Amino acid sequence: MLTEFKPNRYGAPGGRFFYNNSNFMVLGAIIEKVSKQDYATYMKDSVFNVAGMTNTAALSKAVYDKIPTNVIGHDKVWRRSVVQNFQDGPLGDKGVYSTVRDLYRFDLALRMDDY
Repeated sequence: MLTEFKPNRYGAPGGRFFYNNSNFMVLGAIIEKVSKQDYATYMKDSVFNVAGMTNTAALSKAVYDKIPTNVIGHDKVWRRSVVQNFQDGPLGDKGVYSTVRDLYRFDLALRMDDY
């Protein structure tokens, strides 16, 4: 992705720190490699279904031309909607769509001793 889309660099090495989620994308790729499943399928089978999260999914632009959701992201000052782009392809750092009820189920599952 970096060579194809050539995103602008945030800063020089050794310079100012900028938070990013790139390591979570790498973790998602590791999950795919180890499980031999795509990230969305792995999460559905191994996390969402186990926790009873029936209204949660990992959705990616790698699968959909337009991610099928009514949820719209916003810029950092919440004034403008953020359009979907190539960065919505990889999963692991984003792309999980859920409900409050399912997040509650996830919290309950994390608190169970046998989860």
